[in-house]
Amino acid sequence: MRNRGYKFIINRNECGYWMLCINPTWINDMLRSNGIDPKLFRSISWQEIASVTKDRYAKELFVKLQPANFWQMCDVYALSMSEYTYDFETPIYNQSWFSTYPIFTAEDVYELLRDDGMEQEEALRVTEAVRKGKTSIQGISILEYLELYDVDDRLIDAICQCEFLADRQEAIAGLVDTAKKILDIKEQMRNNPFC
Repeated sequence: MRNRGYKFIINRNECGYWMLCINPTWINDMLRSNGIDPKLFRSISWQEIASVTKDRYAKELFVKLQPANFWQMCDVYALSMSEYTYDFETPIYNQSWFSTYPIFTAEDVYELLRDDGMEQEEALRVTEAVRKGKTSIQGISILEYLELYDVDDRLIDAICQCEFLADRQEAIAGLVDTAKKILDIKEQMRNNPFC
């Protein structure tokens, strides 16, 4: 799992795309705007998240991966929301392609394609297709499309394993909602320790 933070979130609207850069100040402001003290948020453990998470697969992922920080917790949420084509005998996070190219979110596809040398517009086109679960772009398969741009074969294979990807904003929202529940429970227990 990643130890570094997300660099950005890709937002979409009727006018196109825009990148929202993320840094620790943005995270703290976002937490505060959701009524969460950043210091209290940092006290939340993966065990607490697993205990209040209703989705069985998400709960299982939190227990197995034991994320230690905000970014890792977001990645686990994203992993639980995304769909991949893979060998069901081996968990996704233990698959060799995933170890080489850990694709948790749609933005990860964008970053990997840009790092591989693809232009921004084309990388966004592929990212959107994968995020939406599409299998083709402009009438050709994603595989053929990526081959046209000389994307590394291993990266093509990794991207083709992704059937649907959550975006970072969805993962962050899931984590924030869960954090609110945990902090509400803690507050209730402080106010009424006999419950």
